[in-house]
Amino acid sequence: PTLLVVPPALEDTANALMTAERLDDGKTNIYKGTAKVLVVPWLTDDDAWFLMDTSRAIKPLIFQQRKKPVFVSQQDMNSPDVFMRKKLKFGAEARGSAGFGLWQMIYGSTGKG
Repeated sequence: PTLLVVPPALEDTANALMTAERLDDGKTNIYKGTAKVLVVPWLTDDDAWFLMDTSRAIKPLIFQQRKKPVFVSQQDMNSPDVFMRKKLKFGAEARGSAGFGLWQMIYGSTGKG
């Protein structure tokens, strides 16, 4: 496993686990430097974590980008929204898809039981 995915609530714990020389009980930390930590804010369970092997050619999750993100803005003074309502509009446009690759290369835990 090369990537440890955690919610924001577990960020400090995960970083400590991946960088500390010794664990709280004084034993040598055998997990030090074994994985990078990725904090994902949309994980809703504060105790859940996922360990992934992303070192191989086929990944556990696949993202296919069809169209790169393009920044779009509407700030022309001749536009009705800009002139009448004093509203500038900004956004991004992109296309893509995601799915499972070798899902067997992910291990997750809810942290319960």
